[in-house]
Amino acid sequence: MKKLYTGAQCFAGSARTFTGLLVEDGHIVGVGSDITNNFDEEEHFHPDHFIIPAFGDGHAHPLFAGRESQGPRLNGLFAIEEVNTEVHKFGSENPDSGWIVGGAYEASIIEGGLFTAISLDLAVNDRPVVLHASDHHTIWVNSKALEIAQITRHTPDPVGGSIARNLDGTPQGTLREPAAIELITRHIP
Repeated sequence: MKKLYTGAQCFAGSARTFTGLLVEDGHIVGVGSDITNNFDEEEHFHPDHFIIPAFGDGHAHPLFAGRESQGPRLNGLFAIEEVNTEVHKFGSENPDSGWIVGGAYEASIIEGGLFTAISLDLAVNDRPVVLHASDHHTIWVNSKALEIAQITRHTPDPVGGSIARNLDGTPQGTLREPAAIELITRHIP
């Protein structure tokens, strides 16, 4: 049986969208101008609707979640002061923890998601702190973590990652994407 879907924006596995999608026995057999008048049934959608033929799979970072569960829990906090309070509290309650690793903070609580090591130093400055953002593509670290990883103004951005920098080129405390995050996390026991 051939079924024609029309009206909605349809995605067919390429970078383009179409207003028509012809499906036969669960397979896309025509899109846009490739659609023939030979179909058994038609379903018309509102132009604001979007059709995507796919199985939607969840996306998770179980290793990060496991590691974060051992540190300060930052989910649902929407101010730097709240995050710092939780990090400070965790550090005070766990004085023997070598590294403090927590998450997942909401990057949108600050303009551009650019957090500074100096602001995190106010919470804990005697040992390294690494906080994962909720997207798990960004970390916020304190000065001690940058020091241990030897990230300075002379450290180049790794291919596929970036180190946020102050105007003078010194690292700010935010690192993005796995290539940059690894510069810090490879030092965590």
